[in-house]
Amino acid sequence: MNHSSVPQLPPAGSHVPTACGSEIRFADDMPFVNYKDRLVFFCLPACKEDFEREPRFSCLALELMLGEE
Repeated sequence: MNHSSVPQLPPAGSHVPTACGSEIRFADDMPFVNYKDRLVFFCLPACKEDFEREPRFSCLALELMLGEE
């Protein structure tokens, strides 16, 4: 049986990369998604909503397309 692994959240206060290429301190209320067993962090809730609506048109669009080649 193949179970997908759920990545563990980083400790509060640690620096994490955001989808747009920035780096900010992780907080419990920080927007993120688990995308293909990878945690993707966002600076703003609106960016997360855009990503959830259509990942290929979000701030990660180029990275997602390059990763599928």
